[in-house]
Amino acid sequence: MRGRAAACSEKVSRLSDKPYLLFSTPRSGSNLVYDVLEQYFKSARGFIGLGEYFTHVYQSFWDTGNGLASSVFPSERVRHVQVAGSYFEAIRRQRLAWLKKYHGRYFFKLTALQVSGESYPWLIENYNWILIERRNLFDQLLSYLISVELNRWYGSGGLGVTPGSITARPEHADAFTRMILEYRRIKAELQDPAVLVYEDVVAGPIAENILRLARLDNSAGGRSFRMPPKQNPENKLPLFTNPDEVLKIYETSALNELVPLNACLSRPFDGRTLRAPPAPV
Repeated sequence: MRGRAAACSEKVSRLSDKPYLLFSTPRSGSNLVYDVLEQYFKSARGFIGLGEYFTHVYQSFWDTGNGLASSVFPSERVRHVQVAGSYFEAIRRQRLAWLKKYHGRYFFKLTALQVSGESYPWLIENYNWILIERRNLFDQLLSYLISVELNRWYGSGGLGVTPGSITARPEHADAFTRMILEYRRIKAELQDPAVLVYEDVVAGPIAENILRLARLDNSAGGRSFRMPPKQNPENKLPLFTNPDEVLKIYETSALNELVPLNACLSRPFDGRTLRAPPAPV
């Protein structure tokens, strides 16, 4: 028994010695979770946060010889810029090489489809994975469509969208669906990851919920965490010029097989209009 207990303890120790990454899809609540975890890991483990490390959009990195330095682009000016696939892949390969060189020093966020398939085995082997996902995929899709159409993902006071100003397009919903499916594929390859559900995170004291669900020790307590602002209102459909089409886009996608549309709505959708179907006579 002692030998088995010691082996178990050694396994837990090895796992806890690994650095952590946060795996997510866009608009899943990952900014909120990342911000709390980054503050926790810096104070409790000494890990340095790299943000959304594998994208070229938010910041640039370089090797100083003693670690990584970065230049963060001003958040209010961040725009998604299309670059050649070969250039983007070169960035990802270089950044993966830096993680290997300085392994154990950094915490970062990884979004589905940000790295190629050949990068996953090393990341899975050498990191503890924390996942954040949404139970309400339809609401997540709405948030994604808003940011894609605005070409803006963050505002210091929220995105401030005017009602009836966003027109959703099916090709953007298709891109979102691909990311959700890739997220679920990778999730299935992981062994017992810590999975946080956004709706559970915000149902109570947020920071405490994040640390508890992420299986992290918060026994010291007394920590104060900064929280990022909420980017979109709770009721997002009125922000769209084509809300009925948005509902049908979801209903006819693979997302509807994962989480049925009516499970995401506060009232039933009859397939034709926003109005709930008439009550039976």
